[in-house]
Amino acid sequence: MTEEEQREPSMPDREALGELANRVDQQVGLSIKNRRQQRGVTQQELARALGISYQQVQKYENGTNRISAGRLYILAKALNITVGDFFSEIDQPFSSKSLAVTSEDVVLTAKELNAVRDPRVRNSIRALVRILGSDNDPFY
Repeated sequence: MTEEEQREPSMPDREALGELANRVDQQVGLSIKNRRQQRGVTQQELARALGISYQQVQKYENGTNRISAGRLYILAKALNITVGDFFSEIDQPFSSKSLAVTSEDVVLTAKELNAVRDPRVRNSIRALVRILGSDNDPFY
């Protein structure tokens, strides 16, 4: 073994740790959103239970704002789950393709698509969605 190999293993660099923290924030946020929707709780209802604005709940769910340990504990109690439930999917790879489509997403998208009057534009939008959802998606 060389002298370099005998040294203690180096810590990950700050950039790698930052990326990991961001990934965890996104995963926890997605877990909050999924658990909230599974229980039929709106963002407004959850916000009232936590004493915060629904915009803050949105930021938590998007992973934009980090959640303190104390707030995460209160959030778990409000959703009647354990804090650990928020981390149950952390080691699974995160990608936008793995995000679950909810019935709320389907209804909102259908309403928005229905508002497009030109059938050619609607067909183009559906074609775009089909391409973005395919395994051959050039953007991922």
